[in-house]
Amino acid sequence: MEKAVHIVVERQISRPFTSGRSREEARIRERYPVYASLGDLIVFSAAPPPDIARVIAARFLPGT
Repeated sequence: MEKAVHIVVERQISRPFTSGRSREEARIRERYPVYASLGDLIVFSAAPPPDIARVIAARFLPGT
C-alpha cells in the first residue's frame, strides 16, 4: 500500500487545486480499503499502459 500511496499522492499534488500532501495522503489511505474490497483484481502500477493491459488480459483471457 505504501507504494500506491506514494504514486497517487505524487500524481495528485502535481495537479491544480490540490489539498496538499498530507490531505491527499490521508484521502488515499481512507479510500484504498474501500476500493480493494470491491473486487478480486487490483492492478496498481506505474508501468506503461500497454504493460498494465497485458496483466489484466492475462488474468481474464488465459493464454494471452
